[in-house]
Amino acid sequence: MTEPLLTVALKSFSPISLEAIERVSLMNRSDTKFVLHTTQVDDILSMLSSVYTVLDIAGNRLIHYDGVYFDTAERHLYMQHHNGKLNRVKVRTRQYVENSSSFFEIKRKINGKRTIKQRIPLTGGLADIQQEEAQLVRQTTDLDPLQLHPVLRVGYTRFTLVHPERPERVTIDMSLSYNSPAGSLDLGGVVVAEVKQARFSRQSEFMKIMQSRRIFPVSISKYCAGMAMSYTDLKYNRFKHKLRTLQRVSY
Repeated sequence: MTEPLLTVALKSFSPISLEAIERVSLMNRSDTKFVLHTTQVDDILSMLSSVYTVLDIAGNRLIHYDGVYFDTAERHLYMQHHNGKLNRVKVRTRQYVENSSSFFEIKRKINGKRTIKQRIPLTGGLADIQQEEAQLVRQTTDLDPLQLHPVLRVGYTRFTLVHPERPERVTIDMSLSYNSPAGSLDLGGVVVAEVKQARFSRQSEFMKIMQSRRIFPVSISKYCAGMAMSYTDLKYNRFKHKLRTLQRVSY
């Protein structure tokens, strides 16, 4: 589904502002991810417009994201995930291209289940960790911010559906691309959908639609997938099945 067609389809949704959804920030949440192809999005959207609202930022419902992930020289954060650590960390910057707002974010996975995210406005460039960002790293992790370096740049287009009654959001990420010193990578038709809930509930209309189409949850990290596909010297045994899923869906 092309961006112009998607823009038209999203007009059938009632809008919700960024300020309104940030009142229920879901910084401590349960996440459920799905991988599908862009050709499946149109049919799914037609079933959701009566249930969800859509995030609208200054008239834009398709939001372009640009961001950078950080890791140590030993790829400690990547290996945490690869080795199945239940408590693990991701460190990144993120920019909302449409309004140029930028943030420094730390995502922590607790016991392999809940996601806790903390963020502050970015004080430098996307590939920089300045004093305030370093302080947040020290306060929330056992990492040394001086050992963190930019390793992967990620771009994608997202729209966000918000349930008007339950603390639930659905983010749909498309046009996923990576850039690193190892080269650039475009995942073509891959769509990563993520249901974010205060408490996991199968009552989610989006998850019911996924189940009816036999699209099953996939525990996948955009960061780890990009690293494994970009850096050939990294171990990726535990990710092989997930990478094959991405490669199959991308065509």
